[in-house]
Amino acid sequence: MNKQALAFISMFTLVLMLSIYYVSLGTDTSNLTPVNDVVHVMALMNEKNNEEKEEEKLQLKNALSDPDASEDKKKEVLQLEHALIVED
Repeated sequence: MNKQALAFISMFTLVLMLSIYYVSLGTDTSNLTPVNDVVHVMALMNEKNNEEKEEEKLQLKNALSDPDASEDKKKEVLQLEHALIVED
């Protein structure tokens, strides 16, 4: 058997096996697209970023409500809080 025929049979077999596999899945394969995976990962990253911002805002509010904090420290905290608000 020559190389061309062997390559054709190999590729045909591969395509046939993949076709049978996807048909036998029986599930909705539209969810398996790379775009959906990227969107899902970006949504998770956005959620994590929002959680980190909320935690930082809480820490800043706690620093502002601290009676032992100096005026300079409170001004710095207010500037940081303003930067977080503008960033949103």
